[in-house]
Amino acid sequence: MSASAGHRPDVRFIELLHEAGWKTLDHGDPRVYRRGNVSYATLVRQNVRIALTSMTLLSEQRGTVFLYHGTTADLTLLAVLVDPEHRREGRATEAVNIVIQATRASGCTLWLELAPIGKGGAPVGALRRWYKGLGFEPCGSRVMKLEGPAAVT
Repeated sequence: MSASAGHRPDVRFIELLHEAGWKTLDHGDPRVYRRGNVSYATLVRQNVRIALTSMTLLSEQRGTVFLYHGTTADLTLLAVLVDPEHRREGRATEAVNIVIQATRASGCTLWLELAPIGKGGAPVGALRRWYKGLGFEPCGSRVMKLEGPAAVT
């Protein structure tokens, strides 16, 4: 699938996730992903939540990760959260594979920071191997990206 004429790649990305059964949570929902006082776009499907921000990209300098303003083709995957009772069932891999398909179909670039989340979060080395096995490329010791082909307009 390719983006239609005049369609923003990040909007097409979210449309593709909705078509795959993901639902966007309202900002007031307690399941919305938050860092400090900031709430992020959070989608849910089968006991898995993903948190994203659009028009951002990551850069790593001397071990510190920075978030920068990007284009409508830049997205940052902030979190993949699986309900505790459903961990180790392959749900995170299934979720990220759907995200990868939407990234490629929309022509976006997907950025992520390797950072364990909460108790039981995978260590950085395991996350790096897992994401690399899914097709992400390292851009430093803690930043990875996946580039979709340029969207056809």
